[in-house]
Amino acid sequence: MTVKMTAGNELQQLVDELSRHLQRSVVVNDQAVRLIYASPHYGDEDQARIRAVLYGDGGAELAAWILAQGVNQWRQPHVLQANPDLGMESRFCLPLFASGWLLGNMMVIDADQSLTSEERKLIEITGAEIAAQLYADRLETDPGHLERQRKTQALLSEHEPTRPDALAFFTKEPNLANAQHVVVTMVHVTVSDATKASIDIALDLALETANRTHSRRSLHLIEDNRALLLQTDSSEIHRDVLQDQADRIVVELRRSLGRHCRVDIGVGTDHGGLETAWVARRRADTALRASQRKGSPNNPATVFWADLGVDALLLRLPETDLTWDNVPASVRALHEQDRDGKLLHTMLVYLDHGGSIAATANAMHLHRTTLYYRLDQIRKATGLDLDDGRNRLELHIGLHLLRLVLPSSISDR
Repeated sequence: MTVKMTAGNELQQLVDELSRHLQRSVVVNDQAVRLIYASPHYGDEDQARIRAVLYGDGGAELAAWILAQGVNQWRQPHVLQANPDLGMESRFCLPLFASGWLLGNMMVIDADQSLTSEERKLIEITGAEIAAQLYADRLETDPGHLERQRKTQALLSEHEPTRPDALAFFTKEPNLANAQHVVVTMVHVTVSDATKASIDIALDLALETANRTHSRRSLHLIEDNRALLLQTDSSEIHRDVLQDQADRIVVELRRSLGRHCRVDIGVGTDHGGLETAWVARRRADTALRASQRKGSPNNPATVFWADLGVDALLLRLPETDLTWDNVPASVRALHEQDRDGKLLHTMLVYLDHGGSIAATANAMHLHRTTLYYRLDQIRKATGLDLDDGRNRLELHIGLHLLRLVLPSSISDR
């Protein structure tokens, strides 16, 4: 009787045959350094390999260290140096590519770095076979992946005619139907020394890992250094949960791309179900623009659309309009005479409190005499009467615009 061999068995056989020929331990990992296939031991196993075989990976610390070496950015074989502190001997590491996609890596223990050129060539030939099979398996297990991607793009498009067909497509899925609360999280990555493929992989892994933690009903897209995560639920997803998820995304991206990569995140919500998911996406886009202006490489900012207020409207302006020249002349004059930002901050707090002297002084912990002095300086710098409602409107909107154009212009003192 002939037994049909599954793809998984074929891959395991390739790993085992290579291992027997080399008389060395071999593993195949995914992009997150989680073990997929492992050969038998050949007396060269180290503590890192033993942990990986027993638990499916070598632990978070080891995975973070390996990712920090840039394995997901390698296009060619590399030697992964030993790390005695983590119980890991040196390894020959081969990235597994197929159709331009990095699917994982194959590692062969080589403690004394004695692999011959012929053995390395055999590893590369076997690795190409394994990569091709991994890619075929991915397509076979999810043949509708590309279709779902296209439908997701259409569902979230601002072009109304594309949405009904996509809505009908997804409402057939029980886990997406009748979920009124929708959240869209937009993530943008900036990193100077990474390929587009490695960024796409890092984004995919980060969203998968963060979303799996909360097991929401979701869809996601990766495009142009950006990722979009659409989540739905029958009840509102709490803000703390979304913030925790965003923090996890940052951690995972820095594991893959290095701690110096910049990550900006915007979150938008809506409560009209999939039919208005495009609204949540537009809000997330706006929040992402705010994050890109507010955050920094060392201090990533997660911005929620619900917190933006009037800035949400200003951020809908084209980028070419968010310029110094479009800041009202009165606000520009105040900025030029207020290098430490105290007057700008005082004016903003004063306007936020409806022009109330008592409320402003209390909020800023200022003596009223000091507040009156600062307001007098503001009148002189701007040439405006602060009792005039139109002047107050000009200053209030102008200050918000200034903060978008020059994020560090207004101090918090």
